[in-house]
Amino acid sequence: MTRICGHRVVLIAAGVLLSMAVALSTSPQPCIAIPSVADGEQLDSADAGEADNAGDPALFQAHTAFYDLKSSQMHAEYWRRQLLQFVQPSLHGNWYIMAVGGQHMREISAFLCQMLDETYRRTAPDHASAGELGCSGMWGSINATVQFYFAVPAVVQKWTPSDEERPAVVFFDSAGVDLLHTMPHSKWKYYEHWSKFKENLRGALEHVQAANIPAVYVTTSAVCEAKFDAEHKWAARYCREQSDTLRKACEHELGDHVSRLHMDAPCFHACRSEHAVAQLSQSELSLLSGFRNVEVVNAYALTVHQCWATAEGDGIHFRPLVPSIMTQVLHRLRSVIEAHNIDSQ
Repeated sequence: MTRICGHRVVLIAAGVLLSMAVALSTSPQPCIAIPSVADGEQLDSADAGEADNAGDPALFQAHTAFYDLKSSQMHAEYWRRQLLQFVQPSLHGNWYIMAVGGQHMREISAFLCQMLDETYRRTAPDHASAGELGCSGMWGSINATVQFYFAVPAVVQKWTPSDEERPAVVFFDSAGVDLLHTMPHSKWKYYEHWSKFKENLRGALEHVQAANIPAVYVTTSAVCEAKFDAEHKWAARYCREQSDTLRKACEHELGDHVSRLHMDAPCFHACRSEHAVAQLSQSELSLLSGFRNVEVVNAYALTVHQCWATAEGDGIHFRPLVPSIMTQVLHRLRSVIEAHNIDSQ
């Protein structure tokens, strides 16, 4: 698969790009990738779509004072002062920051770009649905270049920084919420990616460890079923009740891939629901425990039981809490960058 990134051409193996967007959105998405292998492996682009004390309501409420509910924009100038000035690496020079993940990682990356680059805030396209985005700006004495890809961790597994991209750091998630199904409301287009979830994540973690690439992983955020729209509430209810309606939809959708004896796992444990997301986050943490060189941000802990922070009809995006997650991301990015610098000396 060929992808154009500014003036660079980056080759990414087909089948790992998520050119889909938020499942609850209906806005059309631009074509951002040119398949060079099998077209069937590319996901459908038409699917539009330090804050360590996660339970501190005063902290969360303070964040909402710097969030514009009408435009869904953070007041980035405030956060530039609060975060970039107080969470700075004690280093100089250029760093390439690669971000990979689903819609939550895209939100974090867009917010980081809003803080780093004033021009980005004025001229960037709709980053809420962009398949990729990039920016650059000063983080303390570091000239940071950020490039985000809407993709699964297999992209990380296949990435080795070029000479122009070194030194480099990657922060990523599993695109977990994007991979979960909403049957019988809609077809499950991403079963293959979900079925390889642990394999892809383990491969990415092993690669950054072997290649000595500093890495930060962000766990899957929670969801709030009470704020879902009506159709997605019904889909979550069918899943929770393990209804025959959902089972029949699963057998029809997955019959060529999964035997009836093994249908329960993908059908009832991979749906977009509070229970499934909690299990997914726990699976991530269990797998990550075996990789000591990867810093972890537990976004699930920061968003669970925080339904006030997601809009009615949404239930997936917790935009007022993005600064909480971004604070931890910056602390951990700083930690891995400085540790890498010491190890390289």
